[in-house]
Amino acid sequence: MSDFYIHCFIKFGSKATITDLFENGTIFCNPVQYFKTLEDKFRGDNYEGASYIHNLPPGQFRISIVGKPIDRDFNYLNLHIKESYSKTLGNIYSLYCLSSKILRGDKPVTIDKRIKDFGDTALLIKDNPKFLTLIEKALKKKRVKYFHGLVKYYDRHIYTGKVDVFNKPSEYAYQNEFRIYIRRRSDEPFKIQIGSLKNIAEIYPTNDFIDTFEVTEKK
Repeated sequence: MSDFYIHCFIKFGSKATITDLFENGTIFCNPVQYFKTLEDKFRGDNYEGASYIHNLPPGQFRISIVGKPIDRDFNYLNLHIKESYSKTLGNIYSLYCLSSKILRGDKPVTIDKRIKDFGDTALLIKDNPKFLTLIEKALKKKRVKYFHGLVKYYDRHIYTGKVDVFNKPSEYAYQNEFRIYIRRRSDEPFKIQIGSLKNIAEIYPTNDFIDTFEVTEKK
């Protein structure tokens, strides 16, 4: 049983992409490798595909090279090591998620202005269960394995432990990401269509939507 409740999904993107999603239900999923190598401070994340993060306390390490005049100890204040797969297969579909994790009590919730950089158009999904059901039905028809859930954020300068495609560094926490991971033996884009979303979604210009968006929990 899930320990959180989803109030709504929001998808941000270009006008053409969001219109295609709204009218045809086109779900375009980039490969994990795309985000790992993308030089974009908003979508790009070179920690995608990481499997373990080490943050070690002050200590020493020794370098010895056979046949070379190097054999000595070195001190370090801290050591950060990222274990990562050379290539991570599969695809990701991301949504902004307003969940019970962030909407609690009387404090109003707004959307970080940086989200505007994801595109000029926003799609507000009003029926989350229906939307997820349509996606799951299409994925099952394609006979692919998939997993979904909220992304958990960690401080990469402190955290030590395992990570996977549902973990991201805390500098991305403002994105409040809900992620669908599609397990495939491919690093190519993947696309499905779930039909028109006109009955369960609404389109808005991103700037207007974010500037006026404010939600509080209903008692």
